[in-house]
Amino acid sequence: MPYRLQISANLLSWPRAYACCTGTAETEMRAVAQRTTGKRVQHTTTMWWEVPHCRRCVDHSIRFARASRVLPGALLCSGVAWALLAIGGVNVWPALLAAAAVLGSGIFLYRHMITSAAERLLPDCASRTSAVRYLAWHGTFHTLVFTNRDYLDEFIASNERKKMSDIREI
Repeated sequence: MPYRLQISANLLSWPRAYACCTGTAETEMRAVAQRTTGKRVQHTTTMWWEVPHCRRCVDHSIRFARASRVLPGALLCSGVAWALLAIGGVNVWPALLAAAAVLGSGIFLYRHMITSAAERLLPDCASRTSAVRYLAWHGTFHTLVFTNRDYLDEFIASNERKKMSDIREI
């Protein structure tokens, strides 16, 4: 169950435990938020926090993120293949069969990638993807989502002097 927390601070103290499985941290993973301002001329600003993770959790997060891009790509390639073959004068059925083959290959690749990523999960991993998400900020006011309640409790203890909202389950 994800938990939403809002905190006001210039600097945050991140516990040196994995945000995902709460072991001892080996590396970090960025929790990134972006905002766009302006109507005619738009400016995008990016902020991030370096959140402690173990290498295995970073690996499975990256693998699941890559897999999530396969199906939309396969669907797009399938549509392009069908359109090109149909415009090129090929009968509808062979074009449709080719598009289905491209889509089927994409689904097969997606399932393989998901299985491979799931094998990297530890029994106590709290999330398939990033265990801490940075949603937004306004000045020194930051909105974060945690998937691991134990890590959230450690985070709150590390930042006890800072103003925080109540924790909300989302």
